[in-house]
Amino acid sequence: MKTKKTKKMKIIIRRNSAGFLMAEVAIAIFIAGTVLTVFFSVMDVMFLSAYTQRDYIIAENYVQEGIEIVRNLRDNNLKDGFDAFKGSPLNCSDSTTGCECKQDSSDPCHIDSSLSTRFTRTITIFSVTDASGDDDPHSKKVVSEVDWTIPGSSTTKTAKIEVVIYDWGQN
Repeated sequence: MKTKKTKKMKIIIRRNSAGFLMAEVAIAIFIAGTVLTVFFSVMDVMFLSAYTQRDYIIAENYVQEGIEIVRNLRDNNLKDGFDAFKGSPLNCSDSTTGCECKQDSSDPCHIDSSLSTRFTRTITIFSVTDASGDDDPHSKKVVSEVDWTIPGSSTTKTAKIEVVIYDWGQN
């Protein structure tokens, strides 16, 4: 009769621990803290970027509105049968420093004072010289500039547009 060889099995019994080791908990807290710090840093940068872009969009709209105000003054003069560049500030004949459209409540160039805004607009109108160096009576250079301060900072930003408008109603 043959005898069966049986393999002896070695049984290892592990104790079942009821919790985590202190080192495991410390590592988990460190990883969670690092992930949260990175997340909130990225969110902060995203919100700052969004607010900065919003301010640039508002400033660009105020700058464009400044140009449209001067075009409207010119067009109203033409509609009423006057010279396109009649009256202040359109009749400016200074080609170096220009004539500033004042920002007060009686002036069409101001930003509505009923709005609570940190934006200020300056519209300057210059005469344009032709090739011979004489003033061109049929065109003006308009510079619309908006300045604003970033909240919580002393940094001032500027948006600016320069265009030449023409007396399209000239004879």
